[in-house]
Amino acid sequence: MFYFISAAALCTIDLIAKKYIQKKNAAAAYIHNHGIVKITYFKNKGAMLGFLKNRGRLLLGITMTVIGFLMGILAVLTGQKGQNLLKTGLSLILGGALSNAYERIKDGEVTDYISFNAGPKKFRNIVFNIGDFSIFGGCALTVIHTFKKH
Repeated sequence: MFYFISAAALCTIDLIAKKYIQKKNAAAAYIHNHGIVKITYFKNKGAMLGFLKNRGRLLLGITMTVIGFLMGILAVLTGQKGQNLLKTGLSLILGGALSNAYERIKDGEVTDYISFNAGPKKFRNIVFNIGDFSIFGGCALTVIHTFKKH
C-alpha cells in the first residue's frame, strides 16, 4: 500500500506545482532563473518533445493502458517481500504518469515548467515537470533493478 500512497503523493505534489505555475502565468510568460534551473510555463499537447501532439486520443489511450499495467504489476509485487528497488521505480513512474494523465484528461495538454540553463542548446529548450523527472527516475531504478538481478 505504501507504494500506491507514494505514487498518489507524488502525483499531488506535481499537480500543485502545475497549478502554481498556471496561476503565475495568468496573463504573461513567467520565467524565473535560478542559476542552472529556469522556471517557465509551457503547455505540451504531446508526450516528451511533443511526440504524438496531434494524436491526443491515441496518446491518452497509451497512457491509460500503461497506468493500468503499472498498477497491476505494482499490486502483485506489493504482496511480495523484497524487490523494493523495483517497487520504488514503478511507483515513481506511476505517480508521474498519473499526474500527466490527469491533466491531459482535464485540459487536453500537460503543463511543463522546469528547464535548464546548461548543456546543448536543444536540451535547454526542453521543458519538464516533476512528473517527467519521476518517470525518468523510476525507469532508471527499474533498469538498475534488472541489471542487479541478472
